[in-house]
Amino acid sequence: MGTRRVAYYTNLPPRRYAFKVIAANSDGVWNLGGASMAFRLQPHFYQTRWFQGLALVAFVGTAVTAYQVQVRRARHRQRELVRLVEERTRDLRQK
Repeated sequence: MGTRRVAYYTNLPPRRYAFKVIAANSDGVWNLGGASMAFRLQPHFYQTRWFQGLALVAFVGTAVTAYQVQVRRARHRQRELVRLVEERTRDLRQK
C-alpha cells in the first residue's frame, strides 16, 4: 500500500509472467478490474540447455584428461622403477 509506483521482483526464473495491479485514484476510488501486463523473462546464457550441455562436456573432458594424465604419470613412474630395479639387480650380480 502507500504511494509507491514501482514494484521490484528479484530472482525470478525465466518463464512467462502476468503482472496484475489494482490501484486507487486520488479520490480513493479503486479500479477493481485492474490492469495487467504479460511479459516473458529470457534465460541468461548460463541457464540455457546448450550452455549446460557444453559445461557438462567440458567437465567430463577435463575429468577424462586428468585421469589420463595420472595414468600416464603412474606408467612413467612404473617404468622408471622397473629400470632402477633392473639396474641395481645388474650391479648386484656383477659384484
